[in-house]
Amino acid sequence: MNSAALGRVIAVRASVVDVRRAADALPAVDEAIAIAAWNLDRPLVAEVPQHLDPTTVRAMALENAAGRKRGASAGPLGAKIRMLVGEAVLRPFRALRMIARADRLKDRILNELYG
Repeated sequence: MNSAALGRVIAVRASVVDVRRAADALPAVDEAIAIAAWNLDRPLVAEVPQHLDPTTVRAMALENAAGRKRGASAGPLGAKIRMLVGEAVLRPFRALRMIARADRLKDRILNELYG
């Protein structure tokens, strides 16, 4: 992160983090930001759903923001949050879809038999 583009955390509530930056350097809505912490090994990634005022954004973290403190540096990542989706992620959804289809089919058969 470029130190000129860094902002500071001004409030932390569960997974909601407010960050203040210069008015001309606010991240866009839906842009990801990284929030550093001196006592944790990796930055916290959050997404900006709204601008509170010309110098402050509210960000929703992807995990609990416990351990992040006011004054921690935060900066834009330059893109939206992206997630890779592969077969391991899709397989459970396909199984649920098959169960739902079977349930609808069962209802149709029962209606025809006992309707």
